[in-house]
Amino acid sequence: MITFKLQSVDSTSLFLKSYLSLNAASEAVLCASESQTAGYGQNGRNWHSNHRSLTFTLALPIDSNFVTPMISVVTACLIREVFLSFTNQQLFVKWPNDIYDEKGKISGCLIELVKSLNKQYFLNIGIGINLSQPESSSDSSYSASYLDVESKDNLLDALVAKLSLLPSITLDEYRLKLLELPTFDYFSIGQSVIVYDCDSQWPGEYLGLNPDGFPIVLINGAQQIFNSGRTSIRPT
Repeated sequence: MITFKLQSVDSTSLFLKSYLSLNAASEAVLCASESQTAGYGQNGRNWHSNHRSLTFTLALPIDSNFVTPMISVVTACLIREVFLSFTNQQLFVKWPNDIYDEKGKISGCLIELVKSLNKQYFLNIGIGINLSQPESSSDSSYSASYLDVESKDNLLDALVAKLSLLPSITLDEYRLKLLELPTFDYFSIGQSVIVYDCDSQWPGEYLGLNPDGFPIVLINGAQQIFNSGRTSIRPT
């Protein structure tokens, strides 16, 4: 594995996307930084970090025919498994790939498909984790929390080892992971939620996830399945 450990960078994801576009890479590449100034997440939201957080991007080589519709939520399940080996906190997965405890959001993840100079496909998995209580957010619908761990380096090593398994997991194994999800789903069946998609929003009732890991929400009497990375679901 090629590894970059930086003091500061605009974005670990952008760093690796640039690196891959300029190099004929064929093995996994990791970029971790003590701070980033232009990190981004779902829908281009900013994700800044400092020494009190863990921010990294892991690029994993995959076959050109690698396809799984539930990659985001299964990635979140793997991240949660690693977190639980470091803490006794009660942790939940919020679709598609956020990790929460009872106080708020601990980590976020953004997965992008990129190609290296030699046309090798990579999963570019960018992750940001709060390791201390963040400053209060101006967004009243968003609460933040943190993962209480002693060693940032040990956490990074464990996450990289676990996530490196993603390209080799079979479709059946992905589905088995999803069978466990209802026991730690952030939302409850029947819970009132608001669905945000681009510039639109709709109130609805959460009905759980379908077999492919996509949320089902009852909106205006009709069940709707959401499978876009632009979609965000929040409690009312």
